[in-house]
Amino acid sequence: MTGDSLPADDDAFLDHLRAVAAEADPPPELTALAARAAFATRRLDEELAELVLDSAEARTAVRAARSDVRVLSFEAGEVVVEVQVQDTDHGQELRGLVDGARPDTVTIESGKGTDSLVVPVDEDGWFVAAPVRPGPVRLRLATPGGPTVLTTWVVL
Repeated sequence: MTGDSLPADDDAFLDHLRAVAAEADPPPELTALAARAAFATRRLDEELAELVLDSAEARTAVRAARSDVRVLSFEAGEVVVEVQVQDTDHGQELRGLVDGARPDTVTIESGKGTDSLVVPVDEDGWFVAAPVRPGPVRLRLATPGGPTVLTTWVVL
């Protein structure tokens, strides 16, 4: 590249550098999905359930044998959501238990914002969702007489 082909002002030069970087090393699609998901996470009328256990992270820390079932645990005050994630032939299956609240349904939202899956919760707090596509997901629980509980995003 010669000095004649460089833009004359700083803004044009930065735009040129951005274009070169985007072409040479574009960000992974998962990064854009996670950024959009993080932007939409917090709302004032919702309570955020934090991830307190992810068996995938625990297994890598202790070098245990690989398991076919991943366990996720979320907490928001008195509400606890336990989820088992298992691979199936048609995608992933989520089996969960809600304790401390009794929502009628659980909504599994994807980071793409287009794929939501609404599943019923039985009288004991159990729910099953399948198939769930891999990628960033979160759970939304509309609790009767209380705030909506929204889990943090996790990548399946």
